[in-house]
Amino acid sequence: MKKVLLICIIAILTITSIGCGPVNELFQNKKFKKDGLTITLPKAFKENNDEEYSQYTVCYESNNILIVAIKEEFSKLEQLESMTLDEYTALVYRANSSKALTGIVKIEGLTTIEYKEDIDNDTYKYFTTTFKGKDAFWIVQFACQEDKYDTYKPDFIKWAKTVKV
Repeated sequence: MKKVLLICIIAILTITSIGCGPVNELFQNKKFKKDGLTITLPKAFKENNDEEYSQYTVCYESNNILIVAIKEEFSKLEQLESMTLDEYTALVYRANSSKALTGIVKIEGLTTIEYKEDIDNDTYKYFTTTFKGKDAFWIVQFACQEDKYDTYKPDFIKWAKTVKV
């Protein structure tokens, strides 16, 4: 009886330790750094340097999520440096007024704009955050298909809170 119990315990420990390796790896995070932006994302994300995303400063993607960022350096437009984050976000909002915007909202210390857009017969929803660094403003957008947005939004907030510029 003791041998059977011992064998069962060893089997359970072996199965759980083997099973945890790959699972833990899926949930491990990685810091991505480029052009003055640092963001912590799950290891499932990869940098995308395709020509299609060349208008963005950085682009990261996983199977269902796209994250793009644009750096607007103060040296490109003199008035930028003296703007507050709220003023800059209002400028971004006005520049994108043709999209279905939800307004500027503060969420857990983040300045955000949400909108959706139809692309190739699919509707995508965007969680847009703005940041002010020493030399530039940053627009960081998290996007996914609209039907998955509510599932991913808590992650978008979590990842946006890791952004350093």
